[in-house]
Amino acid sequence: MRYGVIDIGSNTIRAVAYQIENRRATKMEDKLIRSHILDETENEMLTDSGIRRLVVVLNKLLCLLKNADCEKISCFSTSPLRKIKNLDVVLESVYDTTGIRIDVLSGAQEAEYDFIALRTHVPEHCGIGLDLGGGSCQLLQFEQSRLLFSKSFDIGSLFLKKKLVSGLLPTPEERKRIDFYLRNVLSDVHNSFGARYLYAMGGTAKAALSLYQTLSNNKQRDTFLSVAQLERLSALGDRNPEDVYRRLGEILKNRADTIIPGITILLSICNLLGTEGVYVLQCGVRDGYLVKMYEKFQK
Repeated sequence: MRYGVIDIGSNTIRAVAYQIENRRATKMEDKLIRSHILDETENEMLTDSGIRRLVVVLNKLLCLLKNADCEKISCFSTSPLRKIKNLDVVLESVYDTTGIRIDVLSGAQEAEYDFIALRTHVPEHCGIGLDLGGGSCQLLQFEQSRLLFSKSFDIGSLFLKKKLVSGLLPTPEERKRIDFYLRNVLSDVHNSFGARYLYAMGGTAKAALSLYQTLSNNKQRDTFLSVAQLERLSALGDRNPEDVYRRLGEILKNRADTIIPGITILLSICNLLGTEGVYVLQCGVRDGYLVKMYEKFQK
């Protein structure tokens, strides 16, 4: 059976078609379109042009999933839509023009689905996971396969870029502001059992790993980024920011403007919690959502 999932994030909107056999999911189609929904908001509301763009993108992705013979198609959004004040108008407009019902996840739901995905990829019995997106970051602590703590914070890479960065890339002073901002927002978060690493999910962490592997010509394809490596990546734009920005665009395309703020966030969280770095996981909220969707349709 084939299932389709459309994932509306702050940076991108993605459609994935999965073939499900014996509860194992295999990607058959994968299409990503740059969204930057936060750029289409005014006074915390999605503009008319933003709604029209959202509809156009969703129609394209819906067509792709139907052509991939998906029998069931679901669509969800994380922080970009749950933050807007005119959500009812957006949901109604999307449904009327596309037939898609968007499932807007709460921060708690997003963390739950992140945990489902994380537990399928991490063998350790305890640890700290995070899912860093464009609009928010979910932090979760688990022990003995139980979720002990989870919370969503407004510290996404695009959100903080718009809030604290004036140019193409953050200056050293702006990176200090990001770090200070994070320490205030995360003041109640602690590494209660001395975890040495963070397990990072989401597009920002994957892009950071891809950037490091490209710039270092890494042949081993290691999935670990140490604090020292994050520090070097975070400071890439300190000299010749325009040239660096152009190079980032060549490597990452959709994330040139948000990757350095995102790496700065990862680095700050590592320093705040006293961890040695991050293991980047090739999974995220969409994987956990797929599990829940599959279970629902099997009932």
